[in-house]
Amino acid sequence: MSESVATRVDDETKQWLETRADQEDITVSALVADILESRTGDETEPDSTEARLNEIENDIENNEETLTERQETLDSAQGRLTRLEDELEALNREIERKGEDEQLRLKREMESIKGEIDRLEGRIEAAEGRIEDAEDERRQAFVQIDRKQEELDEIEATITELKVEQASVKSTIQDKQADLTLITI
Repeated sequence: MSESVATRVDDETKQWLETRADQEDITVSALVADILESRTGDETEPDSTEARLNEIENDIENNEETLTERQETLDSAQGRLTRLEDELEALNREIERKGEDEQLRLKREMESIKGEIDRLEGRIEAAEGRIEDAEDERRQAFVQIDRKQEELDEIEATITELKVEQASVKSTIQDKQADLTLITI
């Protein structure tokens, strides 16, 4: 991947945090602090964090593919709905010109089309619900990636500090050994 996870989620995460903060009537930084505080108990090893980040990225890619497929299904259903509505309108005009027997037949056909429209509208609503769920999962995955990246950064900072401390202790030991050698001579 050419761009970092933080870059890809930055704008969406900010927008989500601002919306959430507005809903809860708190500042974005307070919301982020609450989210991070709720996650502090989840300490993991850097390797498992990195593996979890990869797993989350894969989940995001899968969710994006699912979202695209569902959007295509929704678009197709909406196109069919539009065609059926056009057919219904044409049938209504035709009923006005036909005789009574023909009108009854056309009314039955019209009711059938209305039933089809109702079924398609139900499918569209269900598809829209699934799309919203997929988008929510995607946003949550981005937030998790950010949290894991922050945890990873903290772990790397701690490792760096420990290495510096270790080098300092080694230097002190060498100095003491040199002093001890001078004293014993």
